[in-house]
Amino acid sequence: SSIIANEKNRIVNISRLEKQIFYGNSFIGLTSTFSKYNDNTSKVFSMDGVFNYFNNKLSLDGQLVLSDNDINQGRGISLESSYSLNYIKYFIDIELFDKNLDINELGYLRRNNLTNMKHGFILRDLEPKKFIRSKSLTILNHYQENMDGVKLKNSLIAKGHLELENYFNFVIKSIYSKSHFDDYLTYDFELDQFGAIIPIPSSNSYYFIFESNPLNKVSLKTEYNLFKRYVNQWGFTDYNNSYEIELTLKPIYFIVSWINYNRLNLNESLYFLETINDEDSNDTHYIFSKRKGYSDIVSFRLDGAI
Repeated sequence: SSIIANEKNRIVNISRLEKQIFYGNSFIGLTSTFSKYNDNTSKVFSMDGVFNYFNNKLSLDGQLVLSDNDINQGRGISLESSYSLNYIKYFIDIELFDKNLDINELGYLRRNNLTNMKHGFILRDLEPKKFIRSKSLTILNHYQENMDGVKLKNSLIAKGHLELENYFNFVIKSIYSKSHFDDYLTYDFELDQFGAIIPIPSSNSYYFIFESNPLNKVSLKTEYNLFKRYVNQWGFTDYNNSYEIELTLKPIYFIVSWINYNRLNLNESLYFLETINDEDSNDTHYIFSKRKGYSDIVSFRLDGAI
């Protein structure tokens, strides 16, 4: 398939070829995008595929991306793989984006200059028992660094999930984040300039979630989050927490309404305010501040179908 658009001073072409293989159980595809606006040209080419083997026990999902914007040429690789047995599932996700990868003319990439990896396993029981429909325990490591070797994330995550016979769901998640760095915290979006790389202390986060059956006429979802981090340089403990309650009402099959309440309590010391350039000393100062307060948000939404 191909899409061609020609507007004033701009030409866009998007093409896609896809071939199913292994009796329709897998596919391989090629995608290209071309955009020209005035004298600026952006080209992106990608090859992707999904492969399933051994009765879908082994899954592989990958993509290779090449970009060219007349100034730089960039590359990116994404790979997801998993192997499933009756009571355990192993998985690994890897993303590699070099400093020059740029697909934002016709797509979106949160950031480049990144190595992102998740790997772990899921212990699970999918066979319904008395009162229990399914239960699982997930253990994983989430690691990130940029192409200069600066560690951006190193977290150990444990999550437990329990689904009852009446489709009530309970989730408990714990995240221990080791000390790392943030290379985007002082980034100046107006000037498109990077600032100092900020060290981030280790922290602990906890999540507690309950959700009733969303298919019922009346359903409820609640979530409580807790975040703690000790900042040794300032001798201060960051302590944030939030909770959310959402009520869903379906009085008639073509009307759905949501009522949501969210409370956020903040007490932290690593809140970045601004960058100040000192012309006298030719230095740049990065201003941080402690932040303490709360916010309450109440929202209502109503959807109807005709």
